[in-house]
Amino acid sequence: MTTTITQIDKSREAFFSAFNEEQKTNYNHALDYIKQLASLSGTNIIAWNILEVFGTGEDNAILTDKSQINKKFFEKVNSIRSRKSTKIAELNKIPELVKALDNQIERVLKEKKRSYQGKINSCLDEVKRLHTKMESNLQQATKFGIELSRMNGDDPSGLLKEEIAETLSQGYWINPVVEDNHLYLNTKSNVVISYINKQAKVDVELDVGQLAVKINLDTFEMWVIPYKKNISSQSRFFHPHVNANGSICWGDALSQVSQWRTELKLGSMLRMLYSLLYNYNSSNPYIDIVRLKNENKNYGRVALHLMHPDKKRKPKPKSNPKPTRSLSECLAEVRIANSNNNNDTFTVVSTQSSSNYEAVPSELPDRQVMDGVIEEISND
Repeated sequence: MTTTITQIDKSREAFFSAFNEEQKTNYNHALDYIKQLASLSGTNIIAWNILEVFGTGEDNAILTDKSQINKKFFEKVNSIRSRKSTKIAELNKIPELVKALDNQIERVLKEKKRSYQGKINSCLDEVKRLHTKMESNLQQATKFGIELSRMNGDDPSGLLKEEIAETLSQGYWINPVVEDNHLYLNTKSNVVISYINKQAKVDVELDVGQLAVKINLDTFEMWVIPYKKNISSQSRFFHPHVNANGSICWGDALSQVSQWRTELKLGSMLRMLYSLLYNYNSSNPYIDIVRLKNENKNYGRVALHLMHPDKKRKPKPKSNPKPTRSLSECLAEVRIANSNNNNDTFTVVSTQSSSNYEAVPSELPDRQVMDGVIEEISND
């Protein structure tokens, strides 16, 4: 009769009823140790006959010495592995069957991968949908907040100016720039993040460079964007708590930040963001700080919406552009010199200087001569 660990666990008291209390305690400890060995070694012992492997020969009595339990346990493990190896060797003698099994396994794995990828994409689509809905609701709530402040006799514009002025005076953010109804502020120095986890033996310091915040002045939505000396991972992340598209992972602070947003408390939002950028939260990063440091490389080309106005390329002015002038304008400023006092031959001399033509001193010809020059130029 097979006596499994599951059967014994259902009623240990009844199983060891024939023994005294000290023996019962020892046997219980032995069973717990066997289960611990199985867990640590990743061995499935559900079908094992416990009395057959660890029994002493006495009714329901099992080994209690740990060294003996270890020996019996790994003898059983090696025996199972040996039998499996023998069966696999026998199977390999039939190559057609092996190939068929390999193909079947490959098909199953492909199907599972496709299924899991579909589920991942479905989850991501749902996250995007919820994020879009949340952002839409926040924008609507912000508009209501602005209207409410007006109804209360407050000046939303004045409140925002005070919030921004206070933030700048505290030195959290500097260099305000407004472009296309967006406010840009950047950190005063490089953002350096330190993270220590003694239990996981992690002690890392990461300099992600100077960062900037981009704020929509209509909806007060915020993005973090690279500014100077930034880094990036293979997946384009440049900060553990900022997505590749600039979205911020607020974590547990999201509800509070959303409330501040509807109340137009821009200063509170910026102070919270400053704290988030300089501190690492291992429970909810977009990318692990150790992975980001290992994948660190200089930040490459940046998408336009992530680009600070200071970094956008300005069109280069053309050097010494040639003036576009009509024939009449040219003739009005050109003097014609009579060469060798020959009234039939004329030389037109022009040198470009400050976009004007330099005239050659000479006496102006009479009307008949001028008509001949105009006709000659027109024919050319």
